[in-house]
Amino acid sequence: MPLESGVSLIEKGKTMQRISTTLALCLLAGSACAQSVNVDLHASSGVTPSATYGAVPAQIGSWNILTPASNPGITNLVGLNGGASGLTARAVSTGGTGSGSLGTGNFGALMNDYGFGFTQNGGIDVEVNGLDQGFYRAYVYASLSPSEQSYIDGFGFTNFHTNYIGGTIGAASLGFSSTSGPTTSNTFQSGKTHAVLNFVVPAGSPTLTLSVSGDLGNGLAKCAFNGFQLVKITATRLYVNDNATGANTGLSWTDAFTSLQEALTVAKASAGQITEIWVAGGAYFPGTARTSTFNLVEGVDLYGGFAGTETAESLRARPDTMFTPRQALDQWTLQRSNQLQQPLPTSARERYLAVRDMMVRRLQAHGVPLLAGSDGPQFFMVPGFGLHRELEALVQAGLTPYQALLAATRTPAAYLGRGAETGTIAVGKQADLVLLDANPLENISNARRIQGTMLRGQWLARAQLDDLEQRVKAAVRAL
Repeated sequence: MPLESGVSLIEKGKTMQRISTTLALCLLAGSACAQSVNVDLHASSGVTPSATYGAVPAQIGSWNILTPASNPGITNLVGLNGGASGLTARAVSTGGTGSGSLGTGNFGALMNDYGFGFTQNGGIDVEVNGLDQGFYRAYVYASLSPSEQSYIDGFGFTNFHTNYIGGTIGAASLGFSSTSGPTTSNTFQSGKTHAVLNFVVPAGSPTLTLSVSGDLGNGLAKCAFNGFQLVKITATRLYVNDNATGANTGLSWTDAFTSLQEALTVAKASAGQITEIWVAGGAYFPGTARTSTFNLVEGVDLYGGFAGTETAESLRARPDTMFTPRQALDQWTLQRSNQLQQPLPTSARERYLAVRDMMVRRLQAHGVPLLAGSDGPQFFMVPGFGLHRELEALVQAGLTPYQALLAATRTPAAYLGRGAETGTIAVGKQADLVLLDANPLENISNARRIQGTMLRGQWLARAQLDDLEQRVKAAVRAL
């Protein structure tokens, strides 16, 4: 890549280091990187973004140039590492090119000149051939310059031109989106400067067409196609965190989607490739309307409440896991190890825990009945042992030991309509209870110090319980 004159050797070295890093990452990614491309549509005299510029999806790498024309030639596209991608493309425009000032630097290099469409028949079509089979996201940049974005209608009102975005893969539609409205200099704004299309390329490498057109009902319609990025997705998991501040690609905790609905939309579009969505503790809404609902995707598992700091190994070493089949432990350990490869930021974990504890305290303060539950069996949550951890978590959140014990005894019995037969120790009620050697009202962890159990009227002393535990452990090891 040519460097501007006057750049020092140190600056050149830093630039080459960044490019070399990108090349190494691309080589590791293999065909996924080669088939991910950055493309700038501009006039022949335009400036191209730097290879260190990733735009909206933070996809750093080489940028290709397409100059729109009524009968353009075919361009061989390079991948992010600057090597051959195996893709060819051309940009067909009925209005040639346009330009203006939407920003400076790399942002301006991408956005300031573009393929231009004029009148209701105007538009720009980009044709891409050679795509491998797989799941892709197309980031389409479509924004006129500020001087061209709006017009005054016959009634004296200001209106903004709409860039209608769509496309096809072979004969299949990619769906539709649009951009419109006033833009802010040097700022990407979804729905104003760009939109994203999700699609699956089937076998046979059909032609991908990305289209931007003007308002069919407006004889003075104008539209722009500034550039696009194709991101080939090889991941099978997406991440969601309403507190994330990264690139909003959903591919890591750092760049997690802030919207659960967007993650579900992407998972559905992947046609089975995305199988998991990990969701950090937070508040998520399906939309702004009261009738909005989350559109769950069949075959996609949602995992929530990521706020733990334990490692998979420490979780597996807990005494309660001795009562868990090895197959389940292996699965839990793998899930936790994968989770730790993309750890949730400490600030997000702390925020989740603080909000969770605050909700527990407020519910208790307002007289809302609370029911303890072990959530077992699931991710390192063993039945029985999990209930003790739940009691300790309730106290840590702000309940008294007595209030926590109520949540595991009298309140659940009343909720289930069985308060007359269980939930408290009284004459005539079921003889199901435990005998402790320390007071749980002084320390809730004393509820673990069980010296004997009365089960359906039969007394089991500590020695009998120990013998029963050893037999269960042996049976579990034999599985």
